[in-house]
Amino acid sequence: MNALIEPPIQDFGEPQPDPVSHIGAAMRVLRQRRGQKAVELAKSAGLDPRTYAAIEKGRIKNPSLQNIEAIARALDITPSELFSQHTTQQPDNLFIGTQKGEFTLDYEERGFRIISFTPPHPSFFVGKVLMHQGARLDAGIFPMEGHLFIQIVFGKLALSVNRQEFFLKEGNTLLINSKLPYAFFNPHIRETSFLLTSVPSFIKK
Repeated sequence: MNALIEPPIQDFGEPQPDPVSHIGAAMRVLRQRRGQKAVELAKSAGLDPRTYAAIEKGRIKNPSLQNIEAIARALDITPSELFSQHTTQQPDNLFIGTQKGEFTLDYEERGFRIISFTPPHPSFFVGKVLMHQGARLDAGIFPMEGHLFIQIVFGKLALSVNRQEFFLKEGNTLLINSKLPYAFFNPHIRETSFLLTSVPSFIKK
């Protein structure tokens, strides 16, 4: 009986990130065009070189918008141009993202975070909001004239509109005109999460 011959095991090294799957790839292309080293650009952006390296290599999947703005300034471009460089590497009219999102708006001092599932676009925003217990989010966070759509993923949400109170639970949806005076409040003892879509986008960049 012939012995089973196992093929030799080849070492292909560490898996490399997909060059079009994260914004760090676009950062690397732009930095290299300028002839800068990563540590030099990190210094110009006022970032820890380890943080910058983690973003560029894709280990940090959804960098904060503050970090993206700092990097864009160091590259002498706008955040929108940086995202445009990223999305032009994707097939036309197609963007593939992940639940980790593209960037984060951090309002930790107010008890909530907003994660964007797409690069910035003036016509819309699609993402999710994570609110700690007792956190409050009012209309001032979304300075736009249009509509907001939300769906509760986890937890509960109290909504105040024109002095009326409403309570939303998991699975409930809401469509609201952003011109109305409103506020969201997390009355739950745990974190509340909800999907958020705004038309147009509330991010003015």
